[in-house]
Parts: sequence; C-alpha cells; structure tokens
Amino acid sequence: MKTTNSKPVRAERLPMPDIPGLTADHEVDVVGLGGEDLDTYIKYDGMVENDEIHVRWVGANPAGEPFDDIEQIIPVRSPGPQGQLVQISNRILSDTLGGTAYYSYYINGDEQNESLRVFCNIGLLPPVEPALSVPLILESHNRVIAVSELDGSGANIWIAPYQSMGEGDTVTLCAEIHDEDGYPMPPVPTKYTYVLEKDDVGKVLRFRVPKSKFRVGGRAQFYYLLKLDGHTDELRSSSQDFEIRDNYPAWKDDEALLAPPKIDNYDSGPLDPERFSQGLTVRIRQAVGVKAGDVALLYWWSGEVDSTQVQSMHLDASSVEGSEMQFVIPPDLVLASVDLEVSLFYQIARQGRAVTSQRLQVKVAKSRIWGLPTVVGANAETDGAVIPASQVTFGMLVDVPEEFELRPGESLSVNADGDPVRGKSIVLEHEPDNPRRFRVPTTALGANLGRNDADTSKRFPVRYLVDGTLDSPALELRIQPLPREKYSMIRCPEVEGSGLSISKLAGRNATLLLRRWTFIAEGQPLTISLRGLAKDESPYAFTLRAGQPVSSEEIEKIDFILPLPLDELKKLKTPSQLFIEVSVRFDDVLETPFPTLDFEIRA
Repeated sequence: MKTTNSKPVRAERLPMPDIPGLTADHEVDVVGLGGEDLDTYIKYDGMVENDEIHVRWVGANPAGEPFDDIEQIIPVRSPGPQGQLVQISNRILSDTLGGTAYYSYYINGDEQNESLRVFCNIGLLPPVEPALSVPLILESHNRVIAVSELDGSGANIWIAPYQSMGEGDTVTLCAEIHDEDGYPMPPVPTKYTYVLEKDDVGKVLRFRVPKSKFRVGGRAQFYYLLKLDGHTDELRSSSQDFEIRDNYPAWKDDEALLAPPKIDNYDSGPLDPERFSQGLTVRIRQAVGVKAGDVALLYWWSGEVDSTQVQSMHLDASSVEGSEMQFVIPPDLVLASVDLEVSLFYQIARQGRAVTSQRLQVKVAKSRIWGLPTVVGANAETDGAVIPASQVTFGMLVDVPEEFELRPGESLSVNADGDPVRGKSIVLEHEPDNPRRFRVPTTALGANLGRNDADTSKRFPVRYLVDGTLDSPALELRIQPLPREKYSMIRCPEVEGSGLSISKLAGRNATLLLRRWTFIAEGQPLTISLRGLAKDESPYAFTLRAGQPVSSEEIEKIDFILPLPLDELKKLKTPSQLFIEVSVRFDDVLETPFPTLDFEIRA
C-alpha cells in the first residue's frame, strides 16, 4: 500500500494496554493503591528484547486542565506472560484525581502507529442514587387526568415498590392541586399517609384522592415522601405534573395510547382458565421513548377486590425500543376472575412523561366440570377400575362423559398412558357412530396386561384431552391378563393323529404355523423353542427363534411360517414326545407363554 508519505502503515493498530485493576466503570482506584504506582502491562505480537515502548498517558483534570505524560520510554526486558510491566506514577494519578485519561503507546519511535487507547476515570466515581419513581394515576394518559373517568371514590394513584421496602415504613402521598383559575386548593400540599403492613411489602401501593379535588382546567402535582422504619430522614420522590381535563382518552401533543399488551396463546374471545394452569404470560413491546429508570405498571383490572392486581417493573438499560417486558398473571388470580370482564393494560412513567396503553378486554370463561372417562366393560375398584383382557381383544373403548362441555371449535382425543414399551396410545379419531367414544388399539394393550388377576403393578392412567393440551382427571385402569389357552397354539400340518413320522417327510423339513395372536404388535420379541428327549435319552433343547422382534411384514400375514428342521428331528429318540413352546414379551420384560404343542416323534 502507498501513501503520500513514505512511512509504513500497519494493517491493524497495536492492542491496547492492559490495566488489571481497572473497574467495570473504567475507574482507577487511586486511593486503593495506597501511594503505590499503578501496574499496567503492554503486550503485542513480535515483541522482542530491547524494543522501546513509548508511553502516552494524556487527559484532563476535573477543572479541564490538560496533562500529557508522553516522555516515558520503557525498554522491553524479559516480559512475562502478561507482557512488559509499565508503571504509571502515583504522583501523576494523585495530581489529576477526579479527571480522565487515555492510555496508549507506540514502539521504536513509530509514532504514526499508536496503539488502541484505554479510557480511564482517575479515581472512583461518586455513587449514583436514583430517585424514587414518580406516582402513576390510573385514570390518566400523557399526564392528563380525565375527570369523566373518575368513579365516586376518586382517582387511583399508585406508588411502585422501592428496593428497601419494609413493614413499618411510612409513605405519604403529597398532592398540590390548582383549580381552573390557577388558585391552589388547600391544604398545600394535601397529604395522604400510610404505614406499611407486612402484606404490603413488595406490592404496588394504592392511594385514593377524592374526585372533588379535581377541577376541569386545573393542574395537579403529585409526589411522595418516604420514611423508612427506624429512620428519621425523609426521602422525596420525583414529582409528576398533570393537566386536569374532562375527557379520556386524553390526547396531548398527538401522543396516542400505546399498543395493548398481548397474552401468549390467546387472541380473543372467552379465555379458558383451564388452558393456562401456569398462569398468563403477558408480553409488552417497548414503545418509542422508553428509557432506563422508567417504571411500568401492569393492570389486571376487574373492579373486584379479589380479582384485581397491579404489578410493577423498573426498566433498566436493556429496555430499549422494540424489546419486550414480560409479566405473569398467576393462575389463582385468573380463576378468581371467572365470569368477569377484565381490562388488561399498562402504564409507563418517569418525571415528565406518563403514558397509558390501550386496553385488552378479556372475558374469563366459567370452569367446566371434568368427569372421569369411562372404559366400556370396566368395573370400579378402590384405586380406579379393572377390566379383563377378554373384554378388549378388539380394542378398548373409552367414553368421554356427556356432562363435559365441549366448546365450539374444540376437539377431543384420548390418551392411554401405559407402559413406555408399546403401552402408550393417543387416539385422535372417535368412533364413527359416537363422537365421544374412542377405541384404544390392541397394539397398545398387551404391554399393560397384569401378571395375574390381582396384579396392580401395571395400572395406568386413561384421560381425555381437549385440543391435545387440556386433560381430564385420570381413570387409573388395570387390565387382567388373558388366560393362556386364549392365545394361538402353534401347529404342525405334517402331524397325523398324535404323531409325526420322520420317514414320511421324505427328506424334507416339517412346517410350523403360528396364527397371529391377540394383542400382537410390531417389535414384540417372539421365542419358539423345542424340548424333548435325545437318542441317548438325555434332555434335548433347541431354540428355533430366540426373541426375534415381530416385523410389520410378519403381522400382515395370517400365519407365521417357519421350518421344523429335519436335522433336529433326527436327533430325537423314536418314539418320544416333542414339545414346542411359544412365548411373547409384550413389554420386552415379562414372558407370556402360549399353549404348548406336543406330539410323538416316530421313525
């Protein structure tokens, strides 16, 4: 790269110096140094012994008088992992305490290639004491009080919680109100004092100012005084000025009401509290003009004491235009608002600004009666219900109670939440002739069979759901097992009478057929084994199928077909009895034996 001068130009600046003791607010704690110099470090790529570091410490003291410490040259001598140690004189720091400085360097006289600069506050900054937030008035917008909106009890004035709020604190609301002619309405100020009780801590405080105090065309200023319990000092909040007009919404300088809040998973119409068992998540998109330090109030306003709530939030630096505020309306408050019309809205305020949103009107629907589902053929027992497997060989019918109110646009389904291995089913389609009856398929029932008629270890919940989210109380159901003889028995077509002749096979394998069984499902491990007497009269055992999972292709066929190997038959004593045993693991754990086939092996 060429320039108008002949000096080299670096592609990137040297890295800035490192000041390990610098605070998050870029402060150098001069007092904390205790008279010692400030340790800093400089490190850059290509640093070698005898490089010359030219130090630049420049800035201004609190009076604005500049200082420049640019004479210090530090030779590089055995730099450590942090780089070369460079010390800034404590005398320079002390002489400029309260000022600011920029710290940088360049190397080997190449002043044109100065490093990036570190900004420093010399000394610790004084602590910032944020003012108490301004009062907010429910019946106002853009610092205009609408008299027509005031009910018989007057204006509702709110004070957001403060950080050290505690029982016994004294809060005094002060109102300085002028009539339409500008005359003050005595007493000035009018004071409303309240001593906090235990239940007030952390909550928004409410004051009432009589309607008679507000004269259309007048003005009002509100602030409050705070005296913490056990203290004599009294803190004063920021004040807020209001115009007093007749109408509302009040428009001033064309600032419209803010956009209404939004509730997650709700658009309009009756709000079903059952769909919001964890409460309502309310989101508010930050509007133009919000600033850190603003206070926000969210109103869940029904007019009834038990179903009205005001929440607060103090905005910080993250509250920029386009970001979101989030509030939660607790579920007990939603339930307390059943069959009421609720207004959901918010206000944001600071000194000199106080705006209100549009209202989202919410009608909270009545709760429904959720009865237990009914399983056709099941009998009630102490812990739920029981049904024999013989009653569900074509599926299990589940009925939703007629008294349950299904609202327009809603859909029902049934959830049989059984064994995690092939024992769960969500049924979305009702029976063709009954919109409140659902059939749980047999493929989801086998894994839920008990080990015997008294076994309760496989009990599982059966529920109905609305739109896949709201669920009913559960019927705890157990299924008694199917008797062994009700399952398919394996067959051998080559058996004549009670025996199988090896000679009649003419060198071929025999055949085994197993019909599809009740509760068959893909993935069930199927075991088929032989047991008999060997030619030497020792016990004989052979496994034809060792827990191989049933495939979808096998299920599509009427019979499982597999060979009974001639080679195995020739190992048996003739005549002797051969036993063919079959078992299935519906839940991958418990073996369910099928009827055993036995016949005589003949020469």
